[in-house]
Amino acid sequence: MPVEAAVRGQPDADDRAIAIDDLAAEMASLNVRHRWPSLPVVLSGGYTWASIYYLLTGAHAAHLAVGLIMIACFLTIRLDSQRRVGLSNVANYWHFVDGVWLIMFFLIYVI
Repeated sequence: MPVEAAVRGQPDADDRAIAIDDLAAEMASLNVRHRWPSLPVVLSGGYTWASIYYLLTGAHAAHLAVGLIMIACFLTIRLDSQRRVGLSNVANYWHFVDGVWLIMFFLIYVI
């Protein structure tokens, strides 16, 4: 069994494949047992633009908060050569979020 192999140590590729197959079969059986309600094709009320706007800005705000937390963590520790890669990754993340904001600003406010 894949679970028992995982408890003993590192499972091999066959055990992982069996576990993934078991998970997929269970998910398929859940879909058959419980008929999920289908969503309407057209949203009633017509507030699609507002929904997309708040979804984009909310997701961006969440990523911004994560970036600020990561920057704050690096401000509290002593930087040395071992933490250089981590700091570089945080800087790349922050600049990526900044680039996404520029694209969002253009799409939401300019167009």
